[in-house]
Amino acid sequence: MLNLSISLKHTLIVLPILLSGCTSSKLTTCQERIDNVKANTQVLADIVQLSSSEMSGRAPTTRGSLAAQQYITERFINIGAQPFYKGYTKPFAHRKLAPLKGVNLVATVAGSVFPEQFIVVSAHYDHLGHRGSTIFYGADDNASGVAMMLDLAAHLTRNPPLYSVLFLATDAEEKGLLGASAFLQENEIDIVLNLNLDMLGRSKRMYYLVSPDIRNKLRVSIESSSNTCFVYRRRHKDRSSMRYVDYFKASDHYAFHKAGIPYVFLSGAIHNDYHLSSDTSDKMRLANVSNQNEHVRKMFGLIEDLLIKHGT
Repeated sequence: MLNLSISLKHTLIVLPILLSGCTSSKLTTCQERIDNVKANTQVLADIVQLSSSEMSGRAPTTRGSLAAQQYITERFINIGAQPFYKGYTKPFAHRKLAPLKGVNLVATVAGSVFPEQFIVVSAHYDHLGHRGSTIFYGADDNASGVAMMLDLAAHLTRNPPLYSVLFLATDAEEKGLLGASAFLQENEIDIVLNLNLDMLGRSKRMYYLVSPDIRNKLRVSIESSSNTCFVYRRRHKDRSSMRYVDYFKASDHYAFHKAGIPYVFLSGAIHNDYHLSSDTSDKMRLANVSNQNEHVRKMFGLIEDLLIKHGT
């Protein structure tokens, strides 16, 4: 997730927005655990591997990035998600990465009813790399989002979606959403919505941000659905620095927004290990990861229902 924040002097302006974004009843009554969630050891294993020393922080154009690319590609193959291009990798150039290139990873599962229309599920796999012997492991940011994207891909290969789904693991998000922007510049497919996943491994509640044009419709779907704990949030307080993080521009969904594509952004709370070397997989708990992963599946189902009922 990009390091975007608003200083403390804006607190009085921001708090009314927070209160209008989610009701107190939602905060106090939402069920934080889906009943009888099955422990998802594969999701946790993916987080552990992607945030291992071998990946060395997954900075673009590094050996650690290449190791992450190979791992994600192998997982796509094992899952049975098909390559969107001739292969799963799609290099892109940008002056911030020159003379080398960034690499997006792209796979797809065909839709059973609307195969020519795509929901893009995105999660950035890059992070901050290392400085000397200090590795910025990026377990929550964003090995967690990638792991849950991979699980959703596996789930949809077994349970075909109505719309085609394109799974996009982006590179160089931390450098300014470069991978997502490159993908959008290179493709002319019919994208009906972007579901973007970022920092989902540690938060008990799942925060969401959604395009204004579908916000109220999605809220109705969420409120009428059982066993969910989605809380609408535009900004979130970083307690360690007393600043507010603006989710609107904080991750790859902003690139889709600028391209005029509706989005739903799922994320967790900012924590004290954000963008530090202490963002490690040992901070994850299997029960919490499994619960959040189940909510990702639940949100995808709500999105498909919304698109069917209200069109694209």
